[in-house]
Amino acid sequence: MFAINRGGIEGFYSATVLAQLGKTYGCRLCDHFEMICGISTGGLIALGLSLGKLASDLVTLYKKVAGASKKSLTACALAPI
Repeated sequence: MFAINRGGIEGFYSATVLAQLGKTYGCRLCDHFEMICGISTGGLIALGLSLGKLASDLVTLYKKVAGASKKSLTACALAPI
């Protein structure tokens, strides 16, 4: 069993470490673990890995979502009330 525990944007760190492991060893985690699970964002990472996604793809997704969220949050903060 492989467990991933991180919440929110901190999952980016977990995904980055997993992407580096995949790059270093040239493998997908789903090929080496019978069960991959997680809590919060770690659960989303676990779901992607269980479906055979590469961790590097999840890092790219985090960058897109975090960038969009940051822009949205900035726009909301600057909007007049």
